[in-house]
Amino acid sequence: MKSKIINVFIITLFILGHESNIIAQEASQTGVKFSKDLISNFSNAQFLKEEEAFNRAHGQEVKIKVETYHELGIALYQNDDLDNAIIVFQKSALVHPNNDSVLNIISRLYEQQNNIEKAITYNEQAIQVSINQAAGNEGYYQGEIVRLNRRPANPGIDILFEDGKYSFKKDNKQLITDIIVQSEKELRKLLPSIPEDIRLIVTIIDREINIVGGVTGRADTHNPAGEIIIEISNVFPGGIVAASKRALRATLYHEFHHLSRGWTIKNNKYGPGISIAAVNEGLAVVFSELYTGVIEEGNSYPEEVNTWVEEILKLPKNASYYKWVSGEHPDGRTAIGYRVGNYIIHEALSNSGKSILELSKLSPEEIITLAGF
Repeated sequence: MKSKIINVFIITLFILGHESNIIAQEASQTGVKFSKDLISNFSNAQFLKEEEAFNRAHGQEVKIKVETYHELGIALYQNDDLDNAIIVFQKSALVHPNNDSVLNIISRLYEQQNNIEKAITYNEQAIQVSINQAAGNEGYYQGEIVRLNRRPANPGIDILFEDGKYSFKKDNKQLITDIIVQSEKELRKLLPSIPEDIRLIVTIIDREINIVGGVTGRADTHNPAGEIIIEISNVFPGGIVAASKRALRATLYHEFHHLSRGWTIKNNKYGPGISIAAVNEGLAVVFSELYTGVIEEGNSYPEEVNTWVEEILKLPKNASYYKWVSGEHPDGRTAIGYRVGNYIIHEALSNSGKSILELSKLSPEEIITLAGF
């Protein structure tokens, strides 16, 4: 049950990297807890009654915190009470109309009910709120709409070339297909636990990602089937062909390792925490480097990396994923979690004498200990 909640809540934090949008509180907000009875025996009348009692006590200008609504909504979801979870999140969106992430959560709840039309509608609303608030998340929500409109996955290795602003040429598709098919054969021998059915959605982007060889990926889910998003940059020197030859195989090794380990956006096997993320990303980085020989600048670590490790180990569980793992820190450092993870894994390999495959069977905590921290 707990793993399911990743699909509708944590994913928003993980992908967008803007936790503040979920739990940010206005100065006028104050704390309140809904009664436990609402979790076990929810009724809309009682829900409204408790809200009204709060308004009488604090006045209409004081809002119930976003996180308070979310605690109740998540608890209802964990009890398989999707209908009432939707009611609670919808009320959260009504009270906090500038929060685009809430709308995406509602979309995912409707998706769980196979109501794709409403799921798309709420992502469209999220796009508008994001535009109005200059949140910058429109691209993600548009991607969600594209995902919801995709055809069902085929069994086995299913390669879906997704044309949008740009389209793949026939020879590009053949090159990419050949690399994927060959890599999958190699990876099944190394990582026997990867799912039998895996869909790879391949898209073209016009973003400069030379620091990772012009190709980036994301492991969306591993259970029951795997799904990986592959983005290839058409502004990489030499274009799609050069980027694919340079980094596609290495990216596949990285993302397939995530499938094997269960480090995916949905159905994630691990709890929150930047140190956990760093170890899992580090494992995938080193696994890919060792088996493909491709080493990218974006994963390198500096001489003072020990200080970075100590910083990460002291962070609270809810520290920003974007700032500390995948994006840019306010001080200008980038991809800190990947770089720290790379270092931790190399230290653990050196200290333990284990192989990367042996290390990949251990918990993040065990690996951090082996690394000497």
